[in-house]
Amino acid sequence: MNPYAVPSLVCGLFMLALGLIALLYGRREPVNRVFAWFCLALSAAAFASFIFHQSRSLAQAERWTKVPYLFAIPAAILTVHYVLVLTGEIERLDRKLLGLRLRHLLIGLYGYGAVILVLTIASDSVIAGAAYYAPTGYEHTYGPWFLETAFGMTLLTVLVIGLLARAYRRAESAPRRVELKYNLLGFSTLYAAAGIMTIYLPYFGIQTHSLSLIPFTVAALIFYLAIVRSQFSQIDELNRGLEDKVERRTRELRAAQARLVHSEKMAALGQLVAGIAHEIHSPLGSLHSNSDLLGRAVRKLQDELARPGGAEPASVRRLLDTLAELAGTNRAAGERIARVVRSLKDFATLDRAEVLEIELRESIETVLALLAAELRDRIELIRDYGATPKVTCQASQLHQLLMNVLLNATQAIEGRGQIRVRTGREGERVWIEIHDSGRGIAAEQLGRIFDPGFTTKGVGVGTGLGLAICDQIIRAHSGEIMVQSEPGRGSTFTVRLPARYTPHRSGGSSVE
Repeated sequence: MNPYAVPSLVCGLFMLALGLIALLYGRREPVNRVFAWFCLALSAAAFASFIFHQSRSLAQAERWTKVPYLFAIPAAILTVHYVLVLTGEIERLDRKLLGLRLRHLLIGLYGYGAVILVLTIASDSVIAGAAYYAPTGYEHTYGPWFLETAFGMTLLTVLVIGLLARAYRRAESAPRRVELKYNLLGFSTLYAAAGIMTIYLPYFGIQTHSLSLIPFTVAALIFYLAIVRSQFSQIDELNRGLEDKVERRTRELRAAQARLVHSEKMAALGQLVAGIAHEIHSPLGSLHSNSDLLGRAVRKLQDELARPGGAEPASVRRLLDTLAELAGTNRAAGERIARVVRSLKDFATLDRAEVLEIELRESIETVLALLAAELRDRIELIRDYGATPKVTCQASQLHQLLMNVLLNATQAIEGRGQIRVRTGREGERVWIEIHDSGRGIAAEQLGRIFDPGFTTKGVGVGTGLGLAICDQIIRAHSGEIMVQSEPGRGSTFTVRLPARYTPHRSGGSSVE
């Protein structure tokens, strides 16, 4: 084997592998496809050059002398196209470049390449034939238009370098600048050196054809590394953008969840509005009635005191007793109204995210105060509060959970029934058990009660979101909610919470 044929063979194999990798395993982007076809064309030129250098006779060399240029000239044109795609100029065909519209310049370049290719293959104007040199074997000989062709190819290389330099100056991101810098390095040094070794040195008698494909191959490797680095940088930017998008969507979901929780609060209050109105209206009626009685009692007391000879002690004592009784009634009515209003405020507060230390018993009583009208004269309430520590939690969300479970319990009881509320402590966790004597839940429905939109109350009753929100709240507090139920024997909801707020670590719902 001619040792000067080895570089062509090695470069051909390497360029073929690089082209196949870019075509088959690269990202499906225009720059990858153009680069792949450039590598495949250059590998074909290298294989043809290998066969040419392996020629054993002048006749055989003459048959292969123009074949490398059949692929090398398209590779040069593909190089220009690669840079236009890389710099983004190909997307702006109406932009002027060197005084010409880019689309017209491209037509001219491709036309120039086609003319040179035809002249090379079909005539002796560019490549005249082959000659034998003892040191290197067979080499190309040149026609009268070879120098003009070489000058045109040099202009293409200068154009490419100019496009890369301008794109580098205008690049805004650091990854983009690095990508363009690598390509600029490859074109301005290795690719230019390859052109000199391929065209100018052989023209002046220095035979470097057999080595000229080495800088071409190294340049192509630099281009590919630049592409890969750029695409990894794009992936990193996409990942950062995805992380930002996920974070933004998470914030939006949390905000939507907070709005949903508050909406469910208002829906629960809407279902209780008649009872709450009664709870407030009754003591207000007492206050209104007592105010009239107070006025008449005060006037009568004034009359007694103004009577000539003084008031009778027994009469004054009766009036004072009446005033004291009315004042006590008014005080009780005011406290009843204040308790309902305070419970409403605690339940419907807009400060949903505030983490507070609360007494579990007080939270339960707050909710029961709002349900007083639902319970009165129909449901027996049994309280069995065990010793529990103060609980650190999002208080308003815990109120929401208790309201949903207790309201479901009251609605599950048709007619008269019983609700038992128990609390206790297990190590560092507290538990709340709410049992009702209602109709219970069928086994086939039990596994779906925490699904959003699912309800066992029938059409038009409830939103189907109450227990789904309870499940979200309990997960946010790293707790758990368990349900036991049998049709006709009632249901038992058990809530377990850590005594201190530990969000988003574990928890969930289970049914039995």
